[in-house]
Amino acid sequence: MLHTSSLLKAADTTPLGEHLNDLQQTILVVGVNQSFRHLSVTFGKTYHVINVDYQQEIDESVRKKGIDLIILHADDDKELWIKSLRNIRSSPFLSFIPIIIISNKNSVNEQLTALEFGALDCMVQPFNPFILTAKVSNYMKLMENVRKLELASSIDGLTGLANRMALDSTLFTEWHRMKRSKQPLSALMIDVDHFKLFNDKYGHLEGDRCLKIIADALTNVTGRNSDFAARFGGEEFAVLLPGTDSFGAEKVAQLILEKIADLSLPSASESTNFLTVSIGIGSCLPSDLDVQEIKPSWLLQEADKHLYMAKNNGRNQYSM
Repeated sequence: MLHTSSLLKAADTTPLGEHLNDLQQTILVVGVNQSFRHLSVTFGKTYHVINVDYQQEIDESVRKKGIDLIILHADDDKELWIKSLRNIRSSPFLSFIPIIIISNKNSVNEQLTALEFGALDCMVQPFNPFILTAKVSNYMKLMENVRKLELASSIDGLTGLANRMALDSTLFTEWHRMKRSKQPLSALMIDVDHFKLFNDKYGHLEGDRCLKIIADALTNVTGRNSDFAARFGGEEFAVLLPGTDSFGAEKVAQLILEKIADLSLPSASESTNFLTVSIGIGSCLPSDLDVQEIKPSWLLQEADKHLYMAKNNGRNQYSM
C-alpha cells in the first residue's frame, strides 16, 4: 500500500464549517446625499460598508467585494435612481441582493415604483433608525444563509477546491472583467498521468488521498488572490490566471510540474518512478475576441486541446 500520511499533513483539510465562518458581510450604500452617508458610521460597527455615488461606481465596487445588502437613496432625481435600480437588478453579480430604498418622498406611487423595479423594502425619510437597523439585521441573516449554501454548493467535497460549477461562474466573471480592463486571461488544464493505473494498483482510497495532495500543491503555487484553482472532474484540475499572459502562464505551469515532482508520489506506470501531471495552457485577450463573439468556455477548450498535446508528446510536460 502507498504510505502518504506525512504528505497529507500539507493538504488542505480545513472543514467546510471553518470556511463558512470566514464569510464577511458587506453593505453597499448608494447615494450622493451627505446626510445619507451617516449610515456608514452606524452600520460600520457591525459590517463592512462601501459608500458610492450612482451607477458609475457600483460595478467597480462589486468586483472588489461581495455585496450582501444594498441601501439606495431615492433622491429627487427619480430617473437617476430608477436607472440605478434597474442596472443593479440586471447585473449578474447583484440580481439577487436585497435592496432597501430610502425615499425623500412619502408617496405611495414612489414606494410602489421602487418595489416594482426590484427593491425588497422602501422606507421614507425621516425614518426610524431602530426599524432600519432591525430590517438590515434580518436581511443580513438571510444573506448569511444564502452565502453558506452558495459556498457549500461551490466546493468539491474531496479536495476542498472549487468545483466545476464555481469554475464556470468564475470564468464568466473573470472573462468579462479582463475584457473591460483589456488584460489577458490564461487557463491551465491539469491531468494526473496514468491515474487509472494508480487506482488499480493502490486502491481508490489512496487515489483520493493523492488527489487531495495535488489539490494542495496547486493552491500553494497559485498564490495571488485573483488566481483560481478548481477540480474539473475526476483526476483533472483547472487553474484560472487573470491578468496573466501566455509567458506568465508558462511559468506557473513549470512551477506546478516542479511542485508535483518534489512530492515524490509513487507512480503505477512502468515508464516512471514518480507520479506526474500533464498541463495544457490557453491564453488570450478577451477584449480582442469580443468581436468574434467567442464565449468564455473557449479558453478552457483551448487549454484542454493543449493538454492532450502534452499527453501525446509523452506526458509530464506542458503544451501551449
